[in-house]
Amino acid sequence: MIWANLACLWVSLILIFHLGKEISTLRLRYFFYALIVLATPLYLTHSFFWTEPFFTAVLLVAFFALQQFLKTNQILWLASSLLAFLLLPTIRLAGTFISFPIFFWLLIFPSGKGRWMAAASCILLVGLFLLWIFNFSAILSQGSSLLCIDQFLGQLVQNLASFLEGFSIWFIPHPMPLLFRLVAGALVIGFLGFTAMLSLRENPLDIYGIIATSFILYYFALHPYFQVTFYTAERYLAPMFALVFLTLFKWIDDHHAGLNPWAKKILLIVLILQSIYSGLRVSNNLSLWSEVRCAENYSQLIESEKVSFEKKYGKIKKETLDIPY
Repeated sequence: MIWANLACLWVSLILIFHLGKEISTLRLRYFFYALIVLATPLYLTHSFFWTEPFFTAVLLVAFFALQQFLKTNQILWLASSLLAFLLLPTIRLAGTFISFPIFFWLLIFPSGKGRWMAAASCILLVGLFLLWIFNFSAILSQGSSLLCIDQFLGQLVQNLASFLEGFSIWFIPHPMPLLFRLVAGALVIGFLGFTAMLSLRENPLDIYGIIATSFILYYFALHPYFQVTFYTAERYLAPMFALVFLTLFKWIDDHHAGLNPWAKKILLIVLILQSIYSGLRVSNNLSLWSEVRCAENYSQLIESEKVSFEKKYGKIKKETLDIPY
């Protein structure tokens, strides 16, 4: 698993490097690379035995192949992209919330074989989603929480705050006032939505507009499932981290030449501060994770978690089998 995580990390970094070449301003490109290398979300998903490393790598393969298709119009790139997007839901249910909008978008705008391939992918994706629902209905509903409107609304309200807080710490340190972080996170999400709308209005198949739209749909689709805290929310959002920053940097790159000297200086200061923050945060977290792993009772902690998971999973599985379909 450790070597598999490392392989997924290298695949992700290589693809991010190639995607970053779209940023024409060298200074901005190097800052983008620096922020990726110093990204806590990237190391968060690859430092534990989760499904996110493989999910992140496949996600980046899917968008990279889609970008190549939109640039070259070669059907092989489209087929590779659709297969990768189709693979996402088999890794994590959340992949459905990314793949389905992509398939639906490609079903509307491309013509010829591309449209038929997207239609077939939509049908397969619906089948995969129903399979997930059928096999994991008890997990998705957390017993009966989604059936009780009060619990559902309470969970949704908490998740709205948790996901916004988890998203905001990509940009703002956690010790900052909560309200400040929530407002900053909401502004960035609003900005992504605004840029997506402008980009897709000019070109319905603009890759950066598609990425921004996919992230926003993915972001809000996660809220009703599983009551989460902000640090768990960051883990769920982390696979989209590099693509979100790529979209933000590409927008800045497109408008960089029109900025006045003072605006460029302010932007440079912001990027330096962001790099310092990312570097300090990832260093602190890597040290913490290493300390936890090296603890004398680490094996006992792992065994305890394993037993707890098996008991919980066994209980959920039994409840699922007892449900009359």
